[in-house]
Amino acid sequence: GGFHFDGYLDTIDALSSYQPKEKKLEILKDSNVGAFAVIYAIVYFIVYFGAIYEIQTQNSFLILAMSFPLTRCLSGLSVNIFCSANEGSLKTVKDAQSKRLNNIVLVFLMSINIFLMAILSLVHALVVFCVSVVALFRYRRKAYKEFGGITGDLAGWFLQSCEIFILIAVALLEVVLRCI
Repeated sequence: GGFHFDGYLDTIDALSSYQPKEKKLEILKDSNVGAFAVIYAIVYFIVYFGAIYEIQTQNSFLILAMSFPLTRCLSGLSVNIFCSANEGSLKTVKDAQSKRLNNIVLVFLMSINIFLMAILSLVHALVVFCVSVVALFRYRRKAYKEFGGITGDLAGWFLQSCEIFILIAVALLEVVLRCI
């Protein structure tokens, strides 16, 4: 447990350093936790529990549960499609797999996932899909600009970021729907 959150924290430390790409990649490999990682972890969990507190309907909880496989499919697609920043383990895994077949399976699983969400609530499904796509493009832009590509830690950062964005969006949607 915590593998993705570790990547999230490492990436926060690297992004908060405002160093050149090479130094940021070194920070990702460092096993020490920086001050910004601790601050972001505390804020992450406060926001997480605050958003969970606002969700009161079973449909919203089911949508959230279905968002976990969705974010993992997006992460898998990003590994296959986006350029790697270094020669780490992510690069090795990426080169060894059948990218085309993996992409087909991931898109298929994502489609089923979104379809099942839409059966529960079309509005929720659209919000989750839009937030996920925005998070994916944010991830790509940030990874290329700051690191020159993706790494395993950045994939964890994306997963955690995408999940918290989805949670916030579903909580806000629930609040809005209660007011209507």
